[in-house]
Amino acid sequence: MQCPTLESTIEVTATGNNGATSFEYRIAAPALQATTFSTNDTYALAAGTYIFESRTTTDGCIYTEDFTVGSIDFIGVNGAMASQPTCKDATDGTL
Repeated sequence: MQCPTLESTIEVTATGNNGATSFEYRIAAPALQATTFSTNDTYALAAGTYIFESRTTTDGCIYTEDFTVGSIDFIGVNGAMASQPTCKDATDGTL
């Protein structure tokens, strides 16, 4: 069983009301996660609060908004033997 990375995929979308149709995005905070403006709009982030900025490429107007990524619940698995293998190194036992 493989555990997932404890990250969520976040996609940022901007819509303009001044005729803007092209945008760039960045994470402004926290400082360790900060990025530069780019056309990349998808981020894989751990739980925490982030400040995102979007900027129009035509006139440089910037919109800022914070977003909190919630924690991912841990999943615990307990196994119980249902049947023993028939002999040493056999793979016919079940959990």
